[in-house]
Amino acid sequence: MTLPQPYRLGKCLLLATCSALPLAAGAEKVTYEDHVFPIFEQACTNCHNPDKKKGDLDLTSYPGTMAGGSSGKIAVPGDGGGSRLYSLITHTEEPVMPPKGDKLEKKQADVIRAWIDGGLLETKSSTAKKADRPKIELAVNVDPASKPEGPPPMPADLSLEPAVVGIRAGIVKDMAYSPWAPLLAVTGQKQVLLYNTDSLRLAGILPFPAGQPEVLSFHPSGQYLLAGGGIPGKSGTTITWEIKTGKEVVIAGKEFDSVIAAGLRPDLGGVTTGGPSRLVKLWDTQSGEQFKSIKKHTDWVTSLAYSPDGVLLATGGRGGGAYVWEAATGNEFHTLRAHQKALTAISWRADSNVLATASEDGNVIFWEMNDGKQVKKLAAHGSGVLAFDYARDGHFATSGRDKRVKIWKPDFNLKKELPAFKELVVEVAFSHDGKRLFTADYSGKLEAWDCATFAKVGELNGNPPRIADRLAWYEKELKAAPAAVKAAEEKLKASEAAVAKARQAHQDAVARRDGAKQNIARLKQELAKLGAEAKQLEARRNQLAGPRQQREKALQVAENSLNDHRQALEGARRELANAAPPANPRAEEEKKLVAEAQKCRKLSDEKPEDAGLKRRAEEAERRLADHRRNLLAANQQDDGPAKRVAELEKQLAGSEAKVAEARKAFTETDKEWQGVEKRRAEIAARRKVINPALASHAKKLPEFEKAIKPAQEAIAAREKDLPPLKKALESARNRHAALGRDQKFWMAAAVNTEARAARAEHQRLKGEQDAALAEFKELSRKLGQLRKDLEAVEDPGARKPLLEEIKVVSAKLSDIRTAIDQRAPKLAELEKKAAALKARHAELQQ
Repeated sequence: MTLPQPYRLGKCLLLATCSALPLAAGAEKVTYEDHVFPIFEQACTNCHNPDKKKGDLDLTSYPGTMAGGSSGKIAVPGDGGGSRLYSLITHTEEPVMPPKGDKLEKKQADVIRAWIDGGLLETKSSTAKKADRPKIELAVNVDPASKPEGPPPMPADLSLEPAVVGIRAGIVKDMAYSPWAPLLAVTGQKQVLLYNTDSLRLAGILPFPAGQPEVLSFHPSGQYLLAGGGIPGKSGTTITWEIKTGKEVVIAGKEFDSVIAAGLRPDLGGVTTGGPSRLVKLWDTQSGEQFKSIKKHTDWVTSLAYSPDGVLLATGGRGGGAYVWEAATGNEFHTLRAHQKALTAISWRADSNVLATASEDGNVIFWEMNDGKQVKKLAAHGSGVLAFDYARDGHFATSGRDKRVKIWKPDFNLKKELPAFKELVVEVAFSHDGKRLFTADYSGKLEAWDCATFAKVGELNGNPPRIADRLAWYEKELKAAPAAVKAAEEKLKASEAAVAKARQAHQDAVARRDGAKQNIARLKQELAKLGAEAKQLEARRNQLAGPRQQREKALQVAENSLNDHRQALEGARRELANAAPPANPRAEEEKKLVAEAQKCRKLSDEKPEDAGLKRRAEEAERRLADHRRNLLAANQQDDGPAKRVAELEKQLAGSEAKVAEARKAFTETDKEWQGVEKRRAEIAARRKVINPALASHAKKLPEFEKAIKPAQEAIAAREKDLPPLKKALESARNRHAALGRDQKFWMAAAVNTEARAARAEHQRLKGEQDAALAEFKELSRKLGQLRKDLEAVEDPGARKPLLEEIKVVSAKLSDIRTAIDQRAPKLAELEKKAAALKARHAELQQ
């Protein structure tokens, strides 16, 4: 795959701001002839012309510019920012151009950069040139078979007791991660700290008695860790440990100054060191002897690294030079010249195909190893790059003097820049899986960052305290932790009670509002129904008014007619009575019946609704009518007044029937009329009750409505307190639990330290015991031989020295036996103690 260029052709659109470009930005092509040569002519050709040709560079013609100078080509098509010409005119690389006076204006530099990005066009009709770059695969393909079989190597029961506890954390000189295990090595004060990159717990401490460790390097298998260092200006060496046991397996290098660059050859056959001597020294791990010294660097050797496949060795120095050597022989393979200042880091990509060099000049340069050519020149930190590290998947991280840390993608594009640091970040290192990045600043602060979220996930201690001090601190904190949990619980409980109270107050306010609304709706509905009913009643009343009046009038007419008829009948009867013979019993009876009928009728008229009076009146009138018919029959011979009376009485029943009919019609209509009037009065009375109640509810409703929002706000305010209080409680509980776990962890560490001491003492005594037993055996054999020799000698003079020697040997045997006997119980006790401590350690680790 050909590397993508960091700048697109469209970069030339920036030139729209340049007064030198009169055309529209979208159509403009930046060419040597129209745009670049005028700048060269103004600022450069006084030195770079065919006559002077300073640096063997002629800028007066396009072919001369393309040919470059004594240091090679000055521009790479498509890579304006990474081209040497741009670096020289922007004064980010030496020798600066122009050498005297101010550098080119920014817009002029932008024109030259756009010209390079656009393909180094000579004229508008020219074809853009393409970069002649080496082709490499950007994706990292690491052979899975390179991973060791079995679980990744991790420390097993290494001591966590620091060799030195400083007043404060020192500057971290180097960090290195295991290629396969969650393990990070950090230089400390006369010790190397091993941290678990997942749990961020201390996993082991490796003492470095030779002085201060300066450089760390893991073996590609992850089974071994090398540290180089020493005492500045006095001595230096390297120590290689086996990670699982912490056992020193190789001590190589005898320097007269501190080792500041070192690496373990992947085949374990050699160690390479570098430092202030400017020499690269190769040491044999079996003999410990130096077998080669390379004098190539002009200044201190500041960094070196073996390729993971073990084929090559790369070294870099303070003079800016970088070299690649054959790992086994030390023969030169490539010279890499590009940096203008000291190299601060050298790192291989996991597949060994790409080498990265970082420098104080602000650049990181990536090299392919077939021809030793640049793959990419990355301006990572303008003020200088301090640290670089490759992740196994090809991502990489840089830190610079700008106090910035950047994470980059395998294709050299920036992935993320972490927030600005307060101090210079002097070291960066990934975890084995690339999920975390670790940073160490100038103050000794170690921080862990998540490479997916870019959030800080924790810190490491570069100056860990003694285990006893840790346990004392945990004991103190654990005593205080329950109170902190209880306080957090009480605060949360009080806050939850306040929330519940606020919610109840809100519910009450809503209930009052809703109740008022329901009452208003109910009363309005009732008013509407009453209004509709009243309207119907009014319509019915209007319908009944006419017929009722008519029927009342008809009843009055009928009653008046009946009264007239009765008066006429009474007159006719009086007339008949005056003309008739003296009264007879029948006449007297008629008078009584008349009086009774009139009396009953009067009573019935006074109480027309009384059906009983009505029946009595009708019965009295019937009896009177029957009497008169009988009387009329008796007086039929008389054609005078009697006849008239008979006619009037005959007509009376019709008049009375008309009155009854009219009264019935009126009574029916009047009854409905009275019902309507009664209901209208009831509605009017109900309205008098409803209207004030409705007005009262309507008046209170805004007040109830107004109370809801503050109640809601009160809930929100109270609920706002809950998450932090819950988080605080969770944090307090988690801290309490974590304190317990950590105390148990450090109790196990203390037990392990004691067990290691017991095992070491047992091993020492066992060695002494084994040596004593061997000596006792040898002396016993010698004593036997002396006694045998004594038996063969009879001369007293000759026997005397033998006897003296036997005496001496016997005494020595006695002393050895005594020592063996005295040592035996101690060994048994130590063995028992070590076994008990091992069991206790296992128990605490559960």
